[in-house]
Amino acid sequence: MGVRFVDGRIIIDPVEGDFSIMSHSGEFVIDGSKIKVEEVPHKQGMLNKAKHCEQCALYRVEVTGAVPDTWIDLYGKEDEFFFAIQEDFMNLVELEQDSMKLFAEMEPKMELLAHRQEGKEQKTEVRRKHMEEMFRFKEREKEVLRTKQPQKKEPSQSFYISKHRVKKRSQHDDVGLFLLKEQDGELVKLPIEEMPPSPNRVAVLVHGLAGTLTTEDHLQLFQLLKNEFTVLGYEYYTIDDPIAISAKRFADQLKRATSSYDGEVMVYAHSMGGLVSRSARAQYGAPIHQLMMAGTPNDGSIWAGIPMLTRTLLMAAEFLHILDIKEKDLKDLTKRGALKGIKDLANESGFTNELNEVDPFTAHKPYFAFVGNYLNLSHDLIVHNNNMASINGIRMPHVQSGWNHFNYLEREEAAHFLKQAMNYFTQS
Repeated sequence: MGVRFVDGRIIIDPVEGDFSIMSHSGEFVIDGSKIKVEEVPHKQGMLNKAKHCEQCALYRVEVTGAVPDTWIDLYGKEDEFFFAIQEDFMNLVELEQDSMKLFAEMEPKMELLAHRQEGKEQKTEVRRKHMEEMFRFKEREKEVLRTKQPQKKEPSQSFYISKHRVKKRSQHDDVGLFLLKEQDGELVKLPIEEMPPSPNRVAVLVHGLAGTLTTEDHLQLFQLLKNEFTVLGYEYYTIDDPIAISAKRFADQLKRATSSYDGEVMVYAHSMGGLVSRSARAQYGAPIHQLMMAGTPNDGSIWAGIPMLTRTLLMAAEFLHILDIKEKDLKDLTKRGALKGIKDLANESGFTNELNEVDPFTAHKPYFAFVGNYLNLSHDLIVHNNNMASINGIRMPHVQSGWNHFNYLEREEAAHFLKQAMNYFTQS
């Protein structure tokens, strides 16, 4: 590992090359400004908490003067990636017990960099615009910083570059339709062939963007449903798989699983999962008779239209154990270029426009929405209330509470709201 300066660019950690000319730190004067880069010991906290990746190097970068017009080139192995975060913002994340509250108070000063493969190396770079974005604090954001860290008068022009390695998992990602059961306090996925031949009522859980079913939230939902329903779950890749492909697979597998079942199927879907379920039902004939959607961006997500921001927020959620992301989705997040799943999720994408044309909301359509207004805001941090509660501007039955996008039905009143939605379906 090391740092060097070549042709006006700072180079960190090439996988191949002459390591004799590398050092573990360096100070470079560029356009009258100074950039200091040094390898530092790994910090405990956010950057070391990630469930599915591990930190393997950490650099601190400090800029004195105006941000110069230069790049910091970064190199890693095939299973490695780089994440940059402004120093003061990282300290605030460490101090804040509710990290979602901090994200509501200021824009994230961090970025998951987009990588490209070059031979045996993964390559990316921190550009001038990245540094300027991380150093840009609005006046209200400076006030948040001063309130939480009184010793800070102005934000620092410093940031960390963290190199991470994706952990090898003992099991590969399982995707498809599964029978869900609880074993030793955890939700486990069993082959759909183990579904009872004559099930009682059937419910299906469908996760959202960068999600999976084996989380505490889904376990809680399972526990609320298991006495009345045979509970299934649908797993799918979310980052670079088109939503339509995931929807068709869901429809095909649900048809097969319920081919000898003449009862109704109820689906609870989170976020992107709501679009997958609507598409499966409306475009591919999935036997979905009742659909609950939590935090679903029915008109697409404005955030998903900004891929860099979406990548960064999802990786931050992985670091903070808010999400449990699949290995393929994690690797796809670091890729450079358009990611098909995120692209489909974007506001007024071709996918959402087409879906809303063939699946408009009409009276008595069996849809019900859970709408989060975190901290009494008009959104759940990710999706606006109107976007969750309506399709093409026509509002559907819904309930609203103080959820953020990552904790729907996590609160004590979950059973009450779930029952309210089920009562609506019974009466309509």
